[in-house]
Amino acid sequence: MPNKLLQNQDQDLKRDFQVVNRALRVLSACTQAVIRATDEMTLLQTLCQLITEEAAYRMAWVGYVCHDEGKTVQPVAWAGYEAEYLKDVNITWADTERGQGPTGRAIRSHQPIACQNMLKDPSFAPWREAAQQRGYQSSLVLPLFNEDKVFATLNIYSVEADAFNQRELALLIELADSLSFGILALRAKQKQQQAEAALRLSEEKFSKAFYSSPVANCIITLENGLILDVNHGFEWVFGYDREEAIGHTTLELQMWQDLADRQAMLQQLQTQGNLRDYEAKLQKHHGEKFLCLISAETIEVGENICILAAIEDITERRQAELTTLQLNEELEQRVEERTAALRKSEQRYRALMDGACDAILVADTQGNLLEANQKALEMLGYTEVELLQLHASKLHPPQDVDKAMQAFAGMAKRETDRCLDVLVVRKDGRCFPAEITGTSIDLGDETVLWGNFRDITERKQAQAALQRSQEFLRLITDSLPVCIVYLDTEQRYQFVNHTYEVWFNRNREEILGKPMGEIIDPQVYATIQGYLDRALAGETVTYEQLFGQEGITQNCFQISILPDWNHDRQVQGCFVMLVDITNKKLVEQELKRSNQELEQFAYVASHDLQEPLRAVTGYTQLLMSEYGDHFDETAQSYAEFITDGTKRMQLLIQDLLTYSRVGTRGKEFALTDCNSVVKEALRNLQVAIEESHAEIIVEPLPSLKLDRSQLVQLFQNLISNSIKFCEQEHPRIQIRAIQRQTDFLFQVEDNGIGIKPQYLERIFEVFKRLHTRREYSGTGIGLAICKKIVLRHGGQIWAESTPNLGTTFCFTIPDRHYE
Repeated sequence: MPNKLLQNQDQDLKRDFQVVNRALRVLSACTQAVIRATDEMTLLQTLCQLITEEAAYRMAWVGYVCHDEGKTVQPVAWAGYEAEYLKDVNITWADTERGQGPTGRAIRSHQPIACQNMLKDPSFAPWREAAQQRGYQSSLVLPLFNEDKVFATLNIYSVEADAFNQRELALLIELADSLSFGILALRAKQKQQQAEAALRLSEEKFSKAFYSSPVANCIITLENGLILDVNHGFEWVFGYDREEAIGHTTLELQMWQDLADRQAMLQQLQTQGNLRDYEAKLQKHHGEKFLCLISAETIEVGENICILAAIEDITERRQAELTTLQLNEELEQRVEERTAALRKSEQRYRALMDGACDAILVADTQGNLLEANQKALEMLGYTEVELLQLHASKLHPPQDVDKAMQAFAGMAKRETDRCLDVLVVRKDGRCFPAEITGTSIDLGDETVLWGNFRDITERKQAQAALQRSQEFLRLITDSLPVCIVYLDTEQRYQFVNHTYEVWFNRNREEILGKPMGEIIDPQVYATIQGYLDRALAGETVTYEQLFGQEGITQNCFQISILPDWNHDRQVQGCFVMLVDITNKKLVEQELKRSNQELEQFAYVASHDLQEPLRAVTGYTQLLMSEYGDHFDETAQSYAEFITDGTKRMQLLIQDLLTYSRVGTRGKEFALTDCNSVVKEALRNLQVAIEESHAEIIVEPLPSLKLDRSQLVQLFQNLISNSIKFCEQEHPRIQIRAIQRQTDFLFQVEDNGIGIKPQYLERIFEVFKRLHTRREYSGTGIGLAICKKIVLRHGGQIWAESTPNLGTTFCFTIPDRHYE
């Protein structure tokens, strides 16, 4: 018994040795086959033969994994006893019944799968009968990998059950890995060969296309335009030999007529990478100029970015195109001339009908409608079929039918061409006013009536609105206490208002349409004629004149004459406006006399008042100097009160005198640099500025027409106020001017104590103080003087302030350059 056991073990070892030995032979032969293989199918077929011949397996086959809808496995190579087994095997790697076999599970699991007994393994049931017929007992499926993906399987079939042990399985897995490597290496080699072949073919094609092309081809560096290569077409077009062109730039060869073309082409190439049919003017070797189309691409030549350009001379083509175009135009003109007689009538007719802005209706002499254009259909609301079934009388309301038909009959009898305003009825029953222009047309065998309809609703509304506007304007002008006249360019009356009729006792119907020289007194006309001529030349004129009998009563009138411009900026007439300013003149004279008297009074009063004040001050000071040692403190304080009071009274009188003279002693306005004005005010305040350590910032100021001395006073008062009413250690004052449409806005901004909002208007009144004299000195007249100065210059003054943060005094001065 022990001898028999030893005998069996010895047989098992021999059998294992044989199995391993044959597997090693197959692995070695497979490795050699992979090394010698030149194509994939031959390698697969050789491997299958080695497995069946060298390893004595029943059958071996290789299947490719397909990623189709059925996830099939497609056999591509096999050897051994196959006997059309693979024809109907129908293997899939999908997770279905037929995908549960060794092949399907090996693909899904990425692991080798062995079926050691096909007769008993239930997963092999779909193929068991076919396997028995061919003597298959067991199988091994080895997945072939491309990285981590299974792309094929190696299937080995044996006539023995349990034919694949672990040592043989390891060798066969190594065999499968070698096969995978060989296949992938062959595929990579094949792709490389294909790429190299494609590159060689592309280079051959490019070389043939480049050098044999009749179009001028060249390769130029993008950076500096250096020519690297040209073809024969380039030599023929430009007249350079290949050796003359290569190594030179296009600028050196003077190929460009216009360097702007070169710059534009390079810019497009740099941004888009290509150029298509760019039209440019170039120059040949001997200076001959020609027109060309340039197409170009950017390419890499070595490490340089270059331009591959194709240049086509289109000079002759363009000339031929122009010649062909001219011949075509001549031919078309001849054809048009030959066919014009046939088309002319229809074209004119259709143009009149379809291009007309008005509705057009054509009727026979009986009033039956024959034709209508689209505008008529839209205006009346009918379809063409509906409208052409109507009689012309149906287009008007009952009250207008007779009027319309009488005009229709007159046109039918050719008695007259009619144009009338009449109501027209739409299909929906709504009426609208229309202007109808009609005429009869003789067509030879019949006469038709042609009618143009135009909706004049908007015109009627505009006329009514214009009439209302004119009536409203007349009502306004007639109610004004101003005499208004309108004259045309011949100085004929076209309009006068009711005031003119009253003042000059003339009825407007008597004078409208007549020249002014025939209506008014010759002496008066002689005075006004020159002003009228200036206005009709485009000048606006204003002057004053006396009317009435000399020595009796004469009224003073302000006369303004304004030119009336049309849309073409031509004078088409003028407006004459007379304002009776007699009372105004009397008031001005009285005011002037009153101001003179007031100024005289102020001067006398200030002189007479200051004389006793000086006496009081002088004697008080004399009393203090001689008897001061005998005074006690109370008497000395009384004397100081007297001196201080008289000084304040003198200052008050001086300020009142200044205030009264603002409007009467002012100088004529002259163009003045405001920067120099502010500098003079600052010089006057130099001591106060230095003592307060004030910082004055003056931005650039304009030059304006004004009274220099009064503006110095204005700035001096505002700046001294800003210094006085500041509790900061360093007062800061900023002066600026802002130009506006018709004036300049001046601003004096400080960082002082500020003003409460309720006092912003009160501060400009005379003697209105917000603080006691002990807190801040002053008379309370300074800002009132500022206001009077600004008003005299035609401006406004106000203050903007935030308490404890500062105040900005604002005033405006008109820009008389603008005026």
